[in-house]
Formats: sequence, C-alpha cells, structure tokens
Amino acid sequence: MKGFDSSNLEKISNSIQLCKCIIETYRDCLTFSSHSSNIISSLKDTFETAYNTYAERNHKTLLPLNTDNIPEKFKSQNSHYIITLILPLLENAIQAAPNDTEIKINFNESIDTICISNSCETMPNLEDLKTPGYSSKENHKGTGIIIVKNLLSIKDRGTLETTIDKENNIVIQTIKLNKNE
Repeated sequence: MKGFDSSNLEKISNSIQLCKCIIETYRDCLTFSSHSSNIISSLKDTFETAYNTYAERNHKTLLPLNTDNIPEKFKSQNSHYIITLILPLLENAIQAAPNDTEIKINFNESIDTICISNSCETMPNLEDLKTPGYSSKENHKGTGIIIVKNLLSIKDRGTLETTIDKENNIVIQTIKLNKNE
C-alpha cells in the first residue's frame, strides 16, 4: 500500500493485544468474584481464589497470599474495578516469584493505596519495568502493567508506581487511587 507505514500495523496489533488482555482480565474478575452470580462477596475471597488459580496455572508452590488487611469492599471504588486493576499485577507477581515465597497485597484505605509486592527469581531492572511492552517472560507481550496504567488513566482515576527494594530483592507495584467521582 502506498503511504502505509509498517509501524502503524504494529501499533494496531499492539492495541488489539491490549484490548484482548483487558477483556481476559475482566473475564477472570467475573470468574473469581462469585461463580453463580458474578457478585463480589469479598475482595479477600476473590483475591485468594485468583491467587490459587494463577499459582496452579503457573506451576508455582507459594506461601499463602498475605491478605491480612484486605477489606471486604474498598470504600472509594467499585470492587470489580479494584479486582480488574489487581489481577494482572497479581499474576505478574506469581510468575516472577520463586517457589516457597510470599506475595503481599497491602490495602491502605485512608490514603487510597494498594501495594502488591513479591520476591523475584531474577531481579528486573526498574527502567525495564517502566518500558511499555517489557516482559521478562519469553514470547510475551508484557501487557499487565500497560493494562493497569490504561485503566487508571481513564478519567484520571489514579497512578501506578513501580519500585524495587534491592536489599530484600522485592518488586513493589503501588496503585494510588484518586477519589471516585
């Protein structure tokens, strides 16, 4: 085609992949929430179900999910939205974590913050984690972080910040939510 730039085809392909991943994440959200009616009875139960399913899918033997401070519902946001934000990060954490380690989800409702932290078999470079499309997994598009950032950017609902605790070999993903409209 005259005037057609091959980079446009790549952008279209990436957009389609991103849409597919968002749909898959939302489907998982509905699956893990309540098998009969898709009503979320408890965020804690939903995350524990997702954690166990993702660990099994990825052939991981991990310590139980640290859910000590997960509220039944997050007061300032819709529960399906919260779950849709956390699931891609939770699956990434499970895939990166060595066996027999702990993954934590830490809610702080007073400042509308959620942190997901995990040890890594191989510590990633912080700049790589901030690069759109980066993945430490072979033949993978690296869409988890992009999905969360896009969901947060819609109507300026919040931000995602990645930090690395090199001393303890831990990656921390922090979701800072803005107050609901």
